[in-house]
Order: sequence, then structure tokens, then C-alpha cells
Amino acid sequence: MDGWPGFLQSVLAAAAAQGAPLLLVALGEIICERAGVLNLGAEGMMLMGAVCGFAACNAGSSLPAGAAAAMLVGGAFSLVHALLSVTFRANQIVSGLALSILGLGLSSFIGERLDLVMQPAAMSFGPIPIPFASRIPFLGEALFRQGVLTYLAYALAAAAWFMLFRTRLGLRIRSVGESPLTADAMGVSVPAVRWLCVGIGGVMAGLGGACLDVLLQLGDRPLNPARFAKPAELQVGEMSNARRRMRAGVGEALHQMRSAATAQVDHHREVERVHLCHQRRRGRVLLREQHQPRWGRTKNVWSASAASPGRNRLVS
Repeated sequence: MDGWPGFLQSVLAAAAAQGAPLLLVALGEIICERAGVLNLGAEGMMLMGAVCGFAACNAGSSLPAGAAAAMLVGGAFSLVHALLSVTFRANQIVSGLALSILGLGLSSFIGERLDLVMQPAAMSFGPIPIPFASRIPFLGEALFRQGVLTYLAYALAAAAWFMLFRTRLGLRIRSVGESPLTADAMGVSVPAVRWLCVGIGGVMAGLGGACLDVLLQLGDRPLNPARFAKPAELQVGEMSNARRRMRAGVGEALHQMRSAATAQVDHHREVERVHLCHQRRRGRVLLREQHQPRWGRTKNVWSASAASPGRNRLVS
């Protein structure tokens, strides 16, 4: 196609290809939030999955092995968030932001250390046209001539909807997110379901990272390595900057986690103090009622009955 139709078709095809990583990460985040866990560390998990998947592919592994490595790293990174937010009950926002900062610094450090910056991909998924759907005018060339991971994102979107709204597992996930006390009363393990959903979200974020660096086909055209050659002093300086970013990311993450733990402890102490004050006040009221004279209670009851002439004035 030429003119505006061809331009719009190219834009739609690029949007479908480059939106697949965001779709995968969004699906994982939807499952997490349906279980009542806010995962703001999805960006860090996606970056860690991207750099590990890219490194695995450049090391000579196959494309499925690279995608599996990215999913494994993303899932392992998400378990830290599950440990902090579900088991230790830390602030979910603080924990997620700390992991996002940590993933940003750690992925940058790994990329600089393994010399992956500005390197072409050793392999990539090529476009696979679907036999009949790719012949649809205008939409066929844009949506059905994509890579494997884009088609996988399409399928996982439908599978996530079916799992959440048409299966028993989806019902448990939604019940845990909407009413944890009710789900616990029905025998559903709330922490186990939330751990599972956070792990699924991390795996999906890692797969989105693999889709980000493998699907975009960085190695479609051969690149000249001499084009990216840098002086040794510049490489040493960039390595030092990467180390500084790594230390800053780790330090910020530890500071946020420590702040979250301190805030959580202070909150529990405040709740216990308020509960103890309430119990003491209640105990004093009960003690005062027990020592109150019988005639005082009778007099009060008679006076209350006198205020309502239609009621029975006999006092037992």
C-alpha cells in the first residue's frame, strides 16, 4: 500500500510489535492486583528479564532458552516482593518502588559488565504470517504477520480473562483480592494465593523483557562492531558509572526496605497501644458497673421506665 493507508498499516504493525511487551507485563500486573497485591516493581523485573534473556541468547543458547531465562529471573525477582509485601506485610508501594530502582541499577550494571551495550542480537524471532488471517485487507499485514511472542501475548490475554472469570482458581484469586477475610473463612489460603499471583506477575514481566529485546529484532541488519569501538579510558569511566549506579540502586532499595519495616513496626505498636487503651477503658467501665449499688441501678431503670409511660414499669 502507498500513501496514508500504507503509513497507517506500518504504524499499526509497529504498535502491535512494540506493544506486546507492555501487554505481557500488564497481564501479570492485572493478576497481581486481582489478588490484592500492588506490584510497582514490574519495570525492574522486566529490565532484569531483558538483560538476562539477551545475555543468554548472545551466549549461544536458543531463543526458547533465552525466553526461559528471562522468565526465571523475573519470577525470582518477584519472590522478593512477595516475601516483603505478603509475608512481612511491608508497604507494597515502597517495596515495589525499591525493587524497580534495584532492577534498573542492577540491569545497567550487568549490561555494562558483560559488554552488552549497543551489541546486536545474536538471534531473533522472525515474522510468521498466519495463512488466512494475514490476507485480510489492511489488518492482516499489520496484526497477523508478527513474531511468536506477539501471538503468544494475544493468546495469553484471552487465557488470562478465561482463568480469572471462568475457572475456580480465578474465583479464588478475585475473592482473595476483594475480601480476604471471607476467602480465609471459606478455607482459601490467602498468602499462598498471593504468592502464586505475584510469581505469575514476575514471570510475565520477565517474558515481557524477553519480548522487549528479542522481538524488536536488534540484529535484523548486520552492524559493524568497529562502529561502537570506544577508547579504553571511556570504557573504564562507563564501568565506574555503572558501579556507582549499582551501588546507588542497592542503597536506595535497602533504605526503602528499612523505612518500610520501621513504619510497619510503628504501625503495629500504635495499633497495640490503641487496643490496650480500649481494653483498659472497657475494664474500668465493667468494674464500675459491678460495684454500683443495687438501688442505683433500680432507680435508673425506674426513671427510664417513667419516661416511657407505655412500657412495663416492673423491674426484676
